[in-house]
Amino acid sequence: MKKTAVASVASPVEEVKVRLCLCGCELPVSPKRSFRPGHDQRLRGIWLRASDAGDSEATEALLKRGWATEDSLAERAAKQAKADKKAEIATTDAEVKDGTNGDVGEVQE
Repeated sequence: MKKTAVASVASPVEEVKVRLCLCGCELPVSPKRSFRPGHDQRLRGIWLRASDAGDSEATEALLKRGWATEDSLAERAAKQAKADKKAEIATTDAEVKDGTNGDVGEVQE
């Protein structure tokens, strides 16, 4: 019986790079994607809240991605200022109605 030599060919192992969702959840995404479904809006919301709180890096990121404009961010700030003023007036009205002036336990006469 004739013996046949079998040559083993070492195949190079391709390193598979797993892409992770850019929202920070660290879930894998397909090679052509940056986000899991809906996670782009999740990150947008995080950046909008950070921008509202004065985070300039978040504002810059929103503008760079095209997820906000200077006008839309100014409009958000104006709406928030209006809501804050309305809440302040409501609190003041409630304090006057209760007879307190923001001091707990003291009643004005």
